[in-house]
Amino acid sequence: EFVNEVRLPFGSVAAIDAALVEYLDMMFLEGFTIEEANKTVAAWVWHHPDHSKKAGHKLLRTYKALKGWVKLAPPTTRPPMPLVFLMLIIDALCRQGAADTGLAVLLMFFAYLRPGEATRLHESDIVKPAFKGQPFAINLHPSEKGLSSKVSVSDESILLDSKEAPYLGDLLDSLKQGDREARLFRKDYTIMEKEFETAQAAVGFKQVRYVMYQARRGGPSHDRRLRSRTLQEVQQRGRWVTNSSLHRYEAHARFSKRSSRSQSCCAKRGRCS
Repeated sequence: EFVNEVRLPFGSVAAIDAALVEYLDMMFLEGFTIEEANKTVAAWVWHHPDHSKKAGHKLLRTYKALKGWVKLAPPTTRPPMPLVFLMLIIDALCRQGAADTGLAVLLMFFAYLRPGEATRLHESDIVKPAFKGQPFAINLHPSEKGLSSKVSVSDESILLDSKEAPYLGDLLDSLKQGDREARLFRKDYTIMEKEFETAQAAVGFKQVRYVMYQARRGGPSHDRRLRSRTLQEVQQRGRWVTNSSLHRYEAHARFSKRSSRSQSCCAKRGRCS
């Protein structure tokens, strides 16, 4: 599916090696862990033993990419992104003419979406409320399109009911151009990632560097810190099957500490208003 979407050649060992590197690059940018990357490569080799090291057809670039991944991001959990940091980055995105990317990241935060889930939304996936006063909803991985989530689940519904962002549904609805099958966010994910990096650099963070995936980590921690959702509600909204998976994200103690630092940082910069 990935190869077809990005139109990569696929056939020879060299082409497969190059495609795997591109896929690992996408996984890294979307916030997957090195463990998940290793499992991906191991699964491919298991299904294609002739590409294993023992068979002599080494996927040299793929294994170099895995080594580079470990150097860039050692196997530790990335901390959640505080809302105040997120808003500074979104402000910078708007100033550089990338408000749609800012909206996508805001959606990742409040709806607990993975970057790929947010950027692959179609216009038909944004559901208007049936009655006035009710929130918009998102229909993730619609079954009629043959889609499913990371854990093979379709038709997952998420209400855009965050009290701090009651405008989120209306903003998403304003992106529609009348084509139900069109992507809601027209930009390619890699372009959004570059815009996010540029905005982050413009904000001038010195001791932290975020990736877009950390917005998904920030949302649960933010809601639990404010006690706006119960642990069970957070688990259901984030679609985490096990408690161990949830606790990797719901790190509101560490989030509170980082938020306090960020508030102090913003106050010194005079930008808390």
